Amino acid sequence: MLIVGINEESHAFSFGSGVFISEQGLILTNAHVVEDSTRLVVYIRNQAIDPEAQIPDEGTPTIAVGYPRVPDVLQIGLTLHASVIPMTITGAAMGRSRTAGLPIPFVQTVGMLNAGSSGGPLVHSETGEIAGLVVHTVPYLEQVKNAQGERLGTAMMRTGLSYSIPASRLRDWLQQNRIPFSAKQPREVPFTLLEKEVPIRAFLTTAHLLHLMAAVLHQDRDLLDLAI
Repeated sequence: MLIVGINEESHAFSFGSGVFISEQGLILTNAHVVEDSTRLVVYIRNQAIDPEAQIPDEGTPTIAVGYPRVPDVLQIGLTLHASVIPMTITGAAMGRSRTAGLPIPFVQTVGMLNAGSSGGPLVHSETGEIAGLVVHTVPYLEQVKNAQGERLGTAMMRTGLSYSIPASRLRDWLQQNRIPFSAKQPREVPFTLLEKEVPIRAFLTTAHLLHLMAAVLHQDRDLLDLAI
């Protein structure tokens, strides 16, 4: 699902993704998707909207499911829809946690993820089991030149490498914080490219997001124009 964080003091938005981990509606996502937000809105598969989501107290071939670059999608007039991106696990890598700086393992994958996929699930394409939670993609700066070869500046590009928090780490964290979750895994991948959705419902959820952006934004003229 799409998670929208709103900071009503600075009139700012944060866009990210998440995944249900219990039948009671508990959602798992990355901390940086929701931190500094005073309010959260969750858009569930273009079919439902939770305008007052709450944050709990702290703290192989696959596919990645998420909502990359939501403003760009809306800019060209398309409705919201989760992206299903083929990924390949290429091994494990050691990194450091963002808050405490402690060494932790990550799942390294190859595939073209974009900003906005953070917090979405990395799913085993055959079993539908969650292999991890997408947390970071690796960017690099590429020089931009005109037809005469003169340098105009730089553009941020994606390397195709990304990293996810492994499922074992997610389970440990949930258990340590006594957060209930479903141990039963889905029998099939929860999102497919062939899945049919009601078009009218998709437009309603997109319209809700645009209206929300127009109500919150006061400083960002481009996004305000897009919302209108």
